[in-house]
Amino acid sequence: MKARLKGIRGDLFWDIGANIGFYSLLMKGNFSRIIAVEPNAETAATLRKRTRGAGNIEVLELALSNASGPVSFYSQKGNFSIPGFNNKNGSDSLLSRVEYKSARDPSNDRVVENRPSCQVLQRSFDELNAGSVDLVKIDVEGAEFLVLEGMRNNLQNRSVKRIMVELHNKENQSRLESTFTEYGYAVEWIDSDHLFATVR
Repeated sequence: MKARLKGIRGDLFWDIGANIGFYSLLMKGNFSRIIAVEPNAETAATLRKRTRGAGNIEVLELALSNASGPVSFYSQKGNFSIPGFNNKNGSDSLLSRVEYKSARDPSNDRVVENRPSCQVLQRSFDELNAGSVDLVKIDVEGAEFLVLEGMRNNLQNRSVKRIMVELHNKENQSRLESTFTEYGYAVEWIDSDHLFATVR
């Protein structure tokens, strides 16, 4: 997955669910402008520190969804413990309940009941973006369909050329595929949990 994204170049990359900036920093040499979206204030502060030297990365401290205005944001910190899993900087979600059902590792399936953490500002992608986008990455802990619903105009206009989505519940694979195919995108699974959609 990382190698696939690393081969993409262009003018604009939206990193939705940027966390502490792994993909934003990985791709900073590939794009003229990167918009890193992270709603958690603490994580966004870390993201700003880590990307300070990169003049082409802009941090937006908000949640992308299908609506606008304040919204409850839920924390998973301390909710579960998995060997080798560091939950210090994330896995927060707009959803109060997230079903994790990985196609890659069924032994890790779990349901997480999140704790209310804070209020954050939400916006839709369609509100914020009116032009062409070369790449969008979405990793939002189960809220991917809310983000995509808020991208309907951009998807219909096919102004987003490529989109990579991390799917958190394998039972929604066909739903995710059809979300893109109905707008004329070609879809492929980079691995069992990551769908890549491209304008035909």
